[in-house]
Amino acid sequence: MKLFLCLLLLLALVQQMNCRRLSQPIEVEKELCIDNCKAGETCVNGLGCLSKEEVQMMIDESNKPRTT
Repeated sequence: MKLFLCLLLLLALVQQMNCRRLSQPIEVEKELCIDNCKAGETCVNGLGCLSKEEVQMMIDESNKPRTT
């Protein structure tokens, strides 16, 4: 039982860290992978090449109000 509670607590901490990381502004570093990205794609720090639609979806998601 204690092990289960510890795992649950650990999972909650990881989720909290993920939320914090996602709530930070998304940095777009175009010079990082211009050669690697296809036309119309943008290099997003830590995620690689993303299409304009994917970048816009991420920005929209990060701008949504958080419910706790």
